[in-house]
Amino acid sequence: EVIMVTYKIQIYPSQSITDYVRDRKAQILDEFGQYKFYNSHPHVSLFSFQADISHEHLITKALKEASVFVDSFDISLNGFAYLKSNRAIYLKIGNGSQVARINQLFYQKFRESAKSFGIRMVDPVFAKYPHMIIGSEFEQKAFLKVHQTFIDQKYRETFAVDQVRLLRDIGNGKNDFVETISLTEKVAVSLKWPEEKVWMVNEPQMSLFSHVA
Repeated sequence: EVIMVTYKIQIYPSQSITDYVRDRKAQILDEFGQYKFYNSHPHVSLFSFQADISHEHLITKALKEASVFVDSFDISLNGFAYLKSNRAIYLKIGNGSQVARINQLFYQKFRESAKSFGIRMVDPVFAKYPHMIIGSEFEQKAFLKVHQTFIDQKYRETFAVDQVRLLRDIGNGKNDFVETISLTEKVAVSLKWPEEKVWMVNEPQMSLFSHVA
């Protein structure tokens, strides 16, 4: 029997950013009641798709294969932004275009690996503009008040991304954790000569991220 479930690839921020975002979510919840994503863990979504749950071990394997091509990187959060179409508030990513390029390569490499393992992916959703959602689908009056509350808050923080998480959607805005996928670590290797010390960066041969500005 084929049981199709939705899988999500997400980045979780550092603990201090997680605490800050949770505090903002709780602040809004106290004032305006429930809204979409009020109980979700602070995250940046990369991509999602549906697949047969019996292929979960192969999905994990394909993600680990794809992660070899992805160097660890930083995400710089840079203030709040709003989307009127779905009345959403989110934290902007200052280096969003870089993160989008990294996501695109990761997604392409994952699809190639998934195909080689015979995983049938349905309804893939790819984040062209990565961001960190606070909440969405507020009532119009609440949305305007939330907008006024956060518009002038200049929140800037940077965190390192050295892993992503594979989650399984179980409905009602909740996910089950499946696996942590580590990204390729940039390692500085010290080579000693008699008179000097030379630092070299040991990069994977196939890495395409090392030269992205």
